[in-house]
Amino acid sequence: LEGAVADWTPARYEVEAKKLGGKTALCVARRADARLSRAGPVRVAVARMPGVPGHYCAISDCRLSEFRGVFMEFIRRHLPDVSLLYLTNGDIEGALGAIDPAGRGVHVTYVAAKGRRRAAGVLESHAKSTRTPPAGLFAELCRGSRAATTVRYAAAATSPLPGGRGPDAAPRGTVARDCRFSAAAGAGALFGAAIPRAIALSLERNLFMEASAESAASGETEPTVIRFGRRTFLDRGRNVRFVDAMAEMPDTSISKYAMTSHVHLSMVDYTDCSSYDLWAPSIDRLVIIPQIRASGASLRRIVNYVFERIGEGRVEAHPYP
Repeated sequence: LEGAVADWTPARYEVEAKKLGGKTALCVARRADARLSRAGPVRVAVARMPGVPGHYCAISDCRLSEFRGVFMEFIRRHLPDVSLLYLTNGDIEGALGAIDPAGRGVHVTYVAAKGRRRAAGVLESHAKSTRTPPAGLFAELCRGSRAATTVRYAAAATSPLPGGRGPDAAPRGTVARDCRFSAAAGAGALFGAAIPRAIALSLERNLFMEASAESAASGETEPTVIRFGRRTFLDRGRNVRFVDAMAEMPDTSISKYAMTSHVHLSMVDYTDCSSYDLWAPSIDRLVIIPQIRASGASLRRIVNYVFERIGEGRVEAHPYP
């Protein structure tokens, strides 16, 4: 990672790498934004995820506005070489359950979610404060075909920590769909339970999408299938709504080949010039076929967009005869 830092300096950024306790620490400064630069550079420690090659965890104590405005934007400038993971409702629910496996006291204090398209350019949104157990909240989101984007949680104090130290503070924090976690208290529960559980739940799906995208270059393409739990492509009206929603995905363009009995689209992702065919062969399946060029970062972005705008489903391999 340190050797690549020289290439991690796009215009308007200054980056410095240091060793800190055996980990690589990046100091990232965004020169053009005076409001952010007054607070100094954003310092981020980057650690490899144990047992997960090619996956890293970036840790910082900066304010959320600085992390989003400096570091997250910095990462986006390096697509597809560096990209974010995305969580599903099930991944987030699993992460919250890992904080207190006995389920004695974890509850959601706030949730923001996205839903299906209501009209051209208008996305159904949902946000509320609550004191709901995770199971009840995510059952409600599932019924409304909504995808959680930000969930704030609170829980009772955890059991005594290893080494004889006292109990961790009552955990309070946030889990976000773009695999961003924050802890207002009880960070031990986040690092020791929630993050490993979220990564474990999402890993197989993300590794499969990476392999699917890379298969485009080999000439033996391995499509990605999203199997929905409901009849998404039931009739022409729903097919049209699906096509209209996909046409609104940022930094992409689509060409329509058919949308009567079956949806068939061609899509180009301008973030890295990846291209795909999208085909709905049945009322509950969407097949995404990488074309000449594709990347795991782009495919994850498209699948997450489908989950947010159309509804969540299960990612699986194409059932070749």
